[in-house]
Amino acid sequence: MATDSLNDVQSSLDDAVEKKTFEMSVINGSLNREIAERIQAEAEGLKLRKRLHTILDSAGDGIFGIDLEGKVTFVNLKATELLGWTREELIGTSHHDLVHHTRSNGQDFPVEECPIYMAYKDGQMHFEKNDVFWKKSGDNFMVEYTSTPLLDNGQISGAVVVFKDISRTKRLERQLDLIVNSAGEGIFGLDTNGNVTFMNKAASIMLGWEMKELIGKSHHQLVHHSHADGTKYQESDCPIFMACKDGQVHFKSDDLFWTKDGSSFPVEYTSTPIIEGKTLTGAVVVFRDLTTFA
Repeated sequence: MATDSLNDVQSSLDDAVEKKTFEMSVINGSLNREIAERIQAEAEGLKLRKRLHTILDSAGDGIFGIDLEGKVTFVNLKATELLGWTREELIGTSHHDLVHHTRSNGQDFPVEECPIYMAYKDGQMHFEKNDVFWKKSGDNFMVEYTSTPLLDNGQISGAVVVFKDISRTKRLERQLDLIVNSAGEGIFGLDTNGNVTFMNKAASIMLGWEMKELIGKSHHQLVHHSHADGTKYQESDCPIFMACKDGQVHFKSDDLFWTKDGSSFPVEYTSTPIIEGKTLTGAVVVFRDLTTFA
């Protein structure tokens, strides 16, 4: 009987051990599977981060991120090339203190007035097209940038800034401005609605209008509204306006322009359409006062 009892106890212990062993194997299997899944997820996350870094470093514009303290959280290769700072020098430091601390005129730039700073304070996108960033060397360069708030589960967690060096563009604009304003003939631009977009100095002198008085206003209504006999000049009949609509060059050798004081003078002009890509965006008009060349 004692032997039978001992065998029963032994059998029960064996069953219990086998059950616990099975349970432990199930638990270990679950843990191993979870660990494997996490390792795989981390590996995939690492691949994704590497891919994102590759994409960022392939961008032609400088890109960096900042947290709610204005400190750089990431930066792409183009940004380091333009700024002269390495990633290690930028990440974790204040972007404003390093590259945006001073205005182009040498005055201090308070961070509270900085559009980049504003993006992660007011949650709005801010765009600037005439600002400066400062390099590690102490030099500055003209920049155009967009500062966009970065959202995490609906909460602002910082901002992403995309910027480009526009120094060369600005130099070309200044050179073009000098060339246009040195011309003896009047030159002005129109959008597709016939509104003035720019005007050179000669045109301003001949017409008696300051550029700021004509910008955004209808050239035809202010300068080309009437024929020599005083009858109304329909805009639909105007060769200048036609170039903005049909995309063709229009020339006229015997027309009139009206000045700000109400007088008129004979003109010869060419109206040439402006086509960007395949889109008609306006016209450029070159004219001269025929009384000067009579």
